[in-house]
Amino acid sequence: MTASRLALDIAAQVRAARIAKGWTQEDMASITGLSRYTVMDAENPKSKRGPSLTTVYYLFLALGLTLEVRAAG
Repeated sequence: MTASRLALDIAAQVRAARIAKGWTQEDMASITGLSRYTVMDAENPKSKRGPSLTTVYYLFLALGLTLEVRAAG
């Protein structure tokens, strides 16, 4: 999986799960302790920065999502 595909998948999962819970980006920021801009960037697959692994962890934890990481090979 390419980095751009991973960013797209993460962004889509975070946004869909947040909306399903009825949370705004501001709600998500408050719940996770992240800034609203960090949440916005995580939901934007074209963001130049992309979410850090720590950001993804906090977002997925709050949303009840799981993250599976596999080594290539």
